[in-house]
Amino acid sequence: DLREARERTVTRLASQLADLGVFPEQVREALEVRPGVPARELAAASEGAALVFVGAHHREGALDFGNNLRGLLARAKCPVWVQPDAF
Repeated sequence: DLREARERTVTRLASQLADLGVFPEQVREALEVRPGVPARELAAASEGAALVFVGAHHREGALDFGNNLRGLLARAKCPVWVQPDAF
């Protein structure tokens, strides 16, 4: 269920961002969960953006991008910043 997935994501993100003073309500308001092909949805969500900022999953090294990130990089009409580690 999309609502359950969204709420699990809100809980996870809010706990990771708590040290920055971000509250669950802020995450809940800003988070958008869409059904569909992830790379296409990411590219569609980036329409009109000046920059897209995403994290990367490391499987085999810093330049081993997953399918979703490769799809976003291929479709995005703006620069994409890939942050491989915590900052």
